[in-house]
Amino acid sequence: IADMASRSRQAGVPLIVMAVPSRPEALLASLAQRPPHTDPFTFNRILQKMAAQAGAAYVDAVDEFSRVPHSEQLFYVVDQHITPDGQAVLSNALVRRCLDGSIPAFTTPAVGKRTN
Repeated sequence: IADMASRSRQAGVPLIVMAVPSRPEALLASLAQRPPHTDPFTFNRILQKMAAQAGAAYVDAVDEFSRVPHSEQLFYVVDQHITPDGQAVLSNALVRRCLDGSIPAFTTPAVGKRTN
């Protein structure tokens, strides 16, 4: 991540990192009660810390899936790829993060704002 962040900074392009959960991670994240000693957010937290250390933005897709009941159903069973509804969950997380004002490249000053 540090190397990618360095290269993207040199190119003037923000780096946004997003961990897409696997079907089992999505299932565990969306459970109200999880099995003991099971934390589907561990990899997510590690990756988020790595992104922050590298100066990259991070999108928390695992948390997004945790808010969807039975989120394991957003994956195809046969190949574990994300369904179109699952893609919508990912895109909503990305759009929300880009619009929340925390990524400087996606914040713009009010241009031509009139004051009366």
